[in-house]
Amino acid sequence: MSFFVGICGATGTGKSTICKKLSSENNGWAHIGLDNFFIGMANFKTIGKWLDMESPDCTDFNAVYNTLSRLKQGLEAEMPVYSKKEGRRIGSRIVKPEDVVIVEGYHAFYDSRIVSLLDRKIFLYANDEILKKRRKERDPSIDDSYLNNFVLPEYSKYVKKYESLANIILSAVASLDDIARIVYFDIEKYRVVNFINH
Repeated sequence: MSFFVGICGATGTGKSTICKKLSSENNGWAHIGLDNFFIGMANFKTIGKWLDMESPDCTDFNAVYNTLSRLKQGLEAEMPVYSKKEGRRIGSRIVKPEDVVIVEGYHAFYDSRIVSLLDRKIFLYANDEILKKRRKERDPSIDDSYLNNFVLPEYSKYVKKYESLANIILSAVASLDDIARIVYFDIEKYRVVNFINH
């Protein structure tokens, strides 16, 4: 049976980079990025002059749950492929129920159905200043108005609360290689414990 790991946390904490690194370096590890389940920019809410890209409403959690529940049953599943450049889904791909399935996203712990499937939950923490700095580095077109009116409020409203669901909280100040190493050993440790208990 697959060991399901959820990785959640603030924008710019390196979640996707870490998960891609782990899945590429370890045979039998799959990475399910929730960004692929965006409903598409054409369907995002517009508030004033801004397109709200931070809300959990941007994600199709029913599709996420359907994909993950099939994998949990040991079945192959189809998941969408989303292009951030085009702001829409551009296709789909088949994912297999690997030994380790990493479910990663800003709102990975939002839907209780998805949380119930996770064997281990990891949260990456960053303070507001680091959050703003890294978001700007990733997307220089974002100004302070968007950060202060959307990114930080949505983070406080939703994502900070996900900390209480986590089994382990890691500081995103560390290098991504160090965080990836800690996450790897944490997963391996608890995967063995899970196997023995079952």
